[in-house]
Amino acid sequence: MTRSYDSLLRTFRKLEAPEPESWARGEARENLPELARLLFLKQAWTLVIAEDDAAWMQEWMRPMRPDEPLAGMQPALERLRARGADVADLNTLVRGMQFRLLDGLCRLLEDAGYGRPEATRDAEREVDRIDWALFELDEDGQPARKIAGLADAVMSLDPTGREMRPRKERDDSTRRTQR
Repeated sequence: MTRSYDSLLRTFRKLEAPEPESWARGEARENLPELARLLFLKQAWTLVIAEDDAAWMQEWMRPMRPDEPLAGMQPALERLRARGADVADLNTLVRGMQFRLLDGLCRLLEDAGYGRPEATRDAEREVDRIDWALFELDEDGQPARKIAGLADAVMSLDPTGREMRPRKERDDSTRRTQR
């Protein structure tokens, strides 16, 4: 379904795309799956903890069986908090690592060789033709347009609008109440 530039522009504005004109132009005039790219990245960002949401820590403070996956999270968080680690600092650290993973996955979706481990480099001839990509699907569920440029756009969609940069000034009174 082909949509007009004006219709797409309204949609990109509703979705709060940065520079919605550019996204709409790419979709309408260059036939790029910009709407699919934006939706994928916005949904991916929901998997990264919000800047001021420390609720995830409470989820990990529940007792776990020692053999459960990620069972080391709870004691590690307890030790960090007992040593005075600031909730906001822990949140910043985890959020940054989650972004690194999101950015890396975006790069990996576009380049099967990105981050290729040394072990597979030794088998380069055997694996050099293996590739993958993310596609928009047509009405029949078949791959249609390849979604590219994920890594180029992922940071610009940081919900804070600061592209993962820290706040200009941290309010010390907020920081003290979170300890």
